[in-house]
Amino acid sequence: MAIHLCKLALLRSFTPIPHLISNFPLLLAVIVSLHARSKEHHLQEAPLGVVLEDDANRNHQEFQKWPNGGGMFHKTACIESTALIEIGAVVHSECVIRSKVHIGSGTIVGPAVKIGESTKVG
Repeated sequence: MAIHLCKLALLRSFTPIPHLISNFPLLLAVIVSLHARSKEHHLQEAPLGVVLEDDANRNHQEFQKWPNGGGMFHKTACIESTALIEIGAVVHSECVIRSKVHIGSGTIVGPAVKIGESTKVG
């Protein structure tokens, strides 16, 4: 709203204030019109957000919960069953996690990372 008032002030910068006050209905109509245009602009951008949401849902479906610890892993990761991935940890795509690895909560293992046996991360 402040931006609209600044734009309006620039347009009406040479108009005396008493004249603006006497034309308050016109001033209000201009403000409403500017506000409506800004809403239309935001509505035109909305379809892009929908596409991003669909991509996010698709990416989310590619991650699954690891049974030993409750962390999340990408479906293309290769993880040995003795690995512990704590809740809040994320193992990304194409990672290789060997036996007896402990990945702590909050740890993010990037794509294509290999972690050797008996290693503790995070």
